[in-house]
Amino acid sequence: MVYRILLILALLFPLKSVCQQTDDEQLRVLLKNLKYSQNKEEKANKLLKAAQHYLNRENASPRDIDSAALLNRQSMQINKALDLKNKVALNMLLEGDIAIKNNDAVKGKELKVKALNYSGKHQLYNEQADIYASLANDIEDNEDPHKAEYFLKASGLYKRTNNPSREAQMYSELSILFNNIDKTSTSIK
Repeated sequence: MVYRILLILALLFPLKSVCQQTDDEQLRVLLKNLKYSQNKEEKANKLLKAAQHYLNRENASPRDIDSAALLNRQSMQINKALDLKNKVALNMLLEGDIAIKNNDAVKGKELKVKALNYSGKHQLYNEQADIYASLANDIEDNEDPHKAEYFLKASGLYKRTNNPSREAQMYSELSILFNNIDKTSTSIK
């Protein structure tokens, strides 16, 4: 039995490094193609994807976070020039995530609330739902009432935008949240 577990672990660790290597190769190709991109909207989307990749790297270094911030800023400038409000809202959300990765949770939440207000002002319901989901995921305390509130608001907005898969995902998050709260309260008793 122990040998089977060791065999499985031996197989999984190299696969993890191969997946990381594949992601890095995809990033290099994305950044290389970025130079030759004529379409500004496409360029902004590639910059945003590259920024998300840098930010979501496992064990992201401060240099990766700075690269994400720089790429996101460039993407936001292009999106503002093209008046793509939905993409600007996503850039603002990523700004908040970058601040949180830089260990500034207060600034990160402020930036996300600013993105939420921007998306609400321009009636960008899908982006608003993404921001509510992000705010809910940032709250670590499962008993915080805002966490459930944010998930509920996100699910309602996803329903409004006819996005059933994301709506179901929010209800799943709520189910897990309430299940964990029940386990916590019964273990305290």
